[in-house]
Amino acid sequence: HTRKMADAEAYKIKALSEAASDASSLPVTYDKGDISMSTADTDDIFRRAELRERKQKIREQKNIEGVIGYAQQELLGAPMVPNTPVDEDWIARLFNIIKEINSDEMQHIWGKILAGEVTTPGSFSRRTLDVVRNLSQADAQAFQEIAPYVFRGGRNLFIPASEKLLSKYGVPYSVIMTLDECGLLVSDFGLSLKIKVGDGGLYTRNYIMLFSTESGATEEISHRIYSLTKAGCELFKILSVEYNDDYFMDFAEELYEFNKVKIKVHICGKSLIRSPL
Repeated sequence: HTRKMADAEAYKIKALSEAASDASSLPVTYDKGDISMSTADTDDIFRRAELRERKQKIREQKNIEGVIGYAQQELLGAPMVPNTPVDEDWIARLFNIIKEINSDEMQHIWGKILAGEVTTPGSFSRRTLDVVRNLSQADAQAFQEIAPYVFRGGRNLFIPASEKLLSKYGVPYSVIMTLDECGLLVSDFGLSLKIKVGDGGLYTRNYIMLFSTESGATEEISHRIYSLTKAGCELFKILSVEYNDDYFMDFAEELYEFNKVKIKVHICGKSLIRSPL
C-alpha cells in the first residue's frame, strides 16, 4: 500500500513538473515533498520567456495551417469562388480564434466555415464565430446528433418539441438544454410554429409534409418547437445530415392526431406520395 501511494505521489509530481516546465521552461525540482522552481537571473528568465513564446507561436501556426488545410479539402470540386472578397475584419477575427483550436475535429469544423465563407461571403456572421468559438467537441457532437430531426418550415429551422418522439429516437432533453446553453437553439416553452393550411408545408431533403382541409377553408395549426438560432442555422449548413425519415413520418402522425378535426396531412417525396392521413 505504501509503495502504491508513493508511486501515485511520484506520478502527480511528474505530471505537475512537466506541465510547469512546458508552460514556463522553468527547471523544476522535487525534494522531500517540496516542489521548487529555479529562477536564477533576469537573462535566464528572458530566455525562458522567449522559448515559451516561440513554442506558443509554433502551436498557433500549426493550428491555423490545420484549419486552412481542411478548408482546402472542402473547396476541392466546389463551384467557382466569386470575385467578392471575404471581409478583412471577418478573416482577422477567424484567425484570432482558430490559432487556439488544437482539436482535429474542431479544426475540421472551422475549415468548413472558412470554405463556406470563401464560397459565399456573408454566410457566417461574426456572432456565429463567437458562438462556435465557445463550443466544445462534445457540444459539436451533440449538435450533429440532433441534425437528423431538424425540419424546415418557411425560413425556420426547428426540432418538434415532442418529448414522446424525441425519447423514442434517443434524444434526451439534456441535449436540448446543452444546445440552448451553447446558443445553437432556443428551448423556450412558449415558442411554437404556426402553419396556415395552403401557405406551405414542412420539409427535409427527402420529404415534404403538406396540409389540406375538406372544405378548402383556411385553418391554422400550431406545434411547440425548439428553434435553431441564427448561429445554429448557419452552422447547420455545413453539417453532413442523414435525415431520419421514420421520425418525419411519426411527426406527421402526431400532427394529424392533434388536428384531425381540422386538417388532413399529405406526405410527398422523391419516390412517394402517401394517401392523406
